[in-house]
Amino acid sequence: MDSVFMPDFIIYAFCVVSIVLGIFSIYVILTKSKVLGSFKYYLINQLIWSQLFEVAVVFLKPMSISPYLGSYFGGILRHLSYETTLVSVAIWGILFINVQMSTVLSLVNRYVFVFRPEYRPYLENKRSIFLIAMSHILMYIFVVWLLYATSETADIIRQKAHNDTNGALDVYFEQSTFIYLGPSKLASKCFLFIDMFIMIGLLLCITYFVVNVFVHKKKSATISKTAASLLLSSLVQTFLFIVFLIMPIHYALAMTAFEVQDSAFMCNVILSLSNVHSTADVICMLCCIVPYRNYCRTLFKSAVQTVKSGSNVWNTAYLFKGASVQPSNY
Repeated sequence: MDSVFMPDFIIYAFCVVSIVLGIFSIYVILTKSKVLGSFKYYLINQLIWSQLFEVAVVFLKPMSISPYLGSYFGGILRHLSYETTLVSVAIWGILFINVQMSTVLSLVNRYVFVFRPEYRPYLENKRSIFLIAMSHILMYIFVVWLLYATSETADIIRQKAHNDTNGALDVYFEQSTFIYLGPSKLASKCFLFIDMFIMIGLLLCITYFVVNVFVHKKKSATISKTAASLLLSSLVQTFLFIVFLIMPIHYALAMTAFEVQDSAFMCNVILSLSNVHSTADVICMLCCIVPYRNYCRTLFKSAVQTVKSGSNVWNTAYLFKGASVQPSNY
């Protein structure tokens, strides 16, 4: 079942490339981050959740049936049972929360470490870590509760969907992963406004971050190339996160919450952008952060040199072979 935006084989190719780049990036972070301090752990945290979310998107590929509050899976795991589908949706929602929170934490970390080092003890103490962990757990509980509170058996939700939509959703009943949360739009509006709250917080962090970068850059001493590259990486990764994840998902939620008719096709087109987020995020990190960029450049030059050397050896061998078969004039 190909995506309406790109064929499945392209999506799978992006996923494989992303996983390979992710494994390589973890190696680079662990071995080339001496000057980054504890920020490398924020990078690993952000990278892992981004990778896991993209894998979940590829394997599940949630398809919108906007303006109705329902969905089905169009990915590899499209034949899951209804109960397993609910568990998968909960996992998908939890991974999305983690991607958002890891992006915010990386952004806050860079600002504090570069411009407000006096706040560093407050960011890394046990109380802060506990509060961050508890906020994650509370959001996980909310996602699970919301799905549990609005779920029914597979037969009941199909009957409800048929009655509520006058048969408009009957075409999706053959999908074993079909889920329908009812006509009230309460769940979609809850998801929309709670995630909007997180997004507004993220946008405020970005705005505050950018303004203070320019303010403190004029007042403070010259920022090192490494520090500047970390700032740039955090901002670009946040921008990619907003474009490839935040905007598509909020667009789909808004179309459902406000019952915009004939919006399913465009929702699925825009949601397809989430398939390339992790790949773009990893490439950004490797290209923006100075130690990683230098290491990748060295590897690339070494690979090019190896190819050239191999080509020269092959050409030399070919010339010698050609010379050995030339007829003698004597």
